[in-house]
Amino acid sequence: MSERQTQREIVEYLRATGWKAKVFSSNRRQPSQLRDWPDVVAFRHDHCLLVECKSETGRLRKGQTAFRDELRDHLGLHVRYVVARSLADVEAASRL
Repeated sequence: MSERQTQREIVEYLRATGWKAKVFSSNRRQPSQLRDWPDVVAFRHDHCLLVECKSETGRLRKGQTAFRDELRDHLGLHVRYVVARSLADVEAASRL
């Protein structure tokens, strides 16, 4: 499954399960401020889920890795970051 198909499936799932999901990835050129943000940011109640969608063999770019590492100290029960290669990765991370 392509990265784009995985992302579409994940967004549909999140919205169907009550998450407010916003897609930040695009085929168009993005402003530099958004370049390394996760593909999907979702909120539900007081929880935030940051999802970087990758294909089965896809790798994080240097800037994406830096973004994830900068967040590491702020992640926890209510804020989660996941590299999703399938819907199952998000299903597990989105359980409140």
